[in-house]
Amino acid sequence: MRKLVDAALALTTRNLEYKYGSADPDSGGLDCSGFIYFVLSQGGLKNVPRDASGQYSWVRKAGKFQAVISRNDSTFELEELKPGDLLFWTGTYDVEKDPPITHTMIYLGREKKSNNRIMAGASDYVQPDAPRVGGITPFLQIMQLADFKSRELAPHFAMEIHLHLAAAYPREPWLEHFEWLEPLFNERLDLRGGRMHLSNRPGLGFSLSQQALAWTADKVEFGKRP
Repeated sequence: MRKLVDAALALTTRNLEYKYGSADPDSGGLDCSGFIYFVLSQGGLKNVPRDASGQYSWVRKAGKFQAVISRNDSTFELEELKPGDLLFWTGTYDVEKDPPITHTMIYLGREKKSNNRIMAGASDYVQPDAPRVGGITPFLQIMQLADFKSRELAPHFAMEIHLHLAAAYPREPWLEHFEWLEPLFNERLDLRGGRMHLSNRPGLGFSLSQQALAWTADKVEFGKRP
């Protein structure tokens, strides 16, 4: 177990970026399940699933699983956590997988000075997604709480709908960019010098494309009249 924890800590020193779909740190980044896959595989475990949903099912089938219902990190449900344990989340973004697990981390133990739990992949960044939290007003409330707690902000998913909100944050936020989302919009983000620049177009400055309609359209046929 010590080997697993040391491997996880070693990765945190390599200045890696978040890189969706990557399980290879030599590529310059990893995603959450790629991090877990790499660490466990390096630790000698065989047949480790690549994605978070598969890793969740893998743990459940091994019979070593404990559900956590509380959203409070001081809950008694986490009292038996041991270094090397995996943690899983649902609902961090929309997913069609079954089970719908969207995020995973590995527990490393407690920090000696603060006694706070340490999880590889954990962050001091708040990543709200405006459509999922209920729109602009709830998003602004989350920003206010994040600022009060001196947390960095990194809105999640399509920046085309988050850019103006992020610009309203008192601290300069981090922004993520998914090129594969670009076909959803008729306009493109203005990326210059490692920053996203606000447009002077009306409203959010972006309009949905025909491709967006094609990707989100769904058809249902009901019984026909005799």
